[in-house]
Amino acid sequence: MSGMEAFEERLSSLKPSKLLDVASGPGRSAAGLISSVGGSGFSVACDIDRELLSKGAALTEEAGNVLPVCADSARMPFLNDIFGLVGISNSIHHMEDLELTLNEMVRVLEPGGFFLVREMYRDGQTEAQMTHVLLHEWWADIDQDLGRPHYSTFWRDEILGFLEELELEDISTADHAELDSDPLDPEGLEHVDNAVEAYIKKAVGLAGFEDYRRRGESLRRRVHSIGIHGATGLLFLARKPS
Repeated sequence: MSGMEAFEERLSSLKPSKLLDVASGPGRSAAGLISSVGGSGFSVACDIDRELLSKGAALTEEAGNVLPVCADSARMPFLNDIFGLVGISNSIHHMEDLELTLNEMVRVLEPGGFFLVREMYRDGQTEAQMTHVLLHEWWADIDQDLGRPHYSTFWRDEILGFLEELELEDISTADHAELDSDPLDPEGLEHVDNAVEAYIKKAVGLAGFEDYRRRGESLRRRVHSIGIHGATGLLFLARKPS
């Protein structure tokens, strides 16, 4: 059994009675998390962006008994020790105060409950995956210039360092990548073209617009030359001491 298979098997066996997905956006990560752990009696999708939560209302309803809660992940309105599993997916690079967010996640996790992180990283990537990393860095720079919390992708060891400081136990990790698809798939290229165009439009009016536009066009050429695959992500699962 591979490391990824062992990780997924452990995750699917958890079946927590209460689940919290932090920085859930429209709820896709909450739906995916519920599926991964084999269902849950009650789930909360928490995000600071009320508009994103409202857009995902239908999705979270389909996923089961999911309650959307608009709140800052660094100051969540939940009691201590109430969730059997707390997770966050590809969002720690959006946190203005990552330490506060991670500590809040541990605070609301019940003793013996499970703490799950999925997060892409920047090192050890193929050339097609580096296209994703570089695009993400460009998106993040524009978002920051617009006053939105969005930061560069972390190195793998950086992510582990943040998580090891939480003093959790029974840690499992795995690395996940999907490299079987064609990096030059026309549908994928069209999707990226649209995303690049959307971000160029976002940057209109910013002092660095011309530089952002040039970077965007350069990345568009890279996508059509090298292709794109999603960056490898770290999966981290651990237990809060009882």
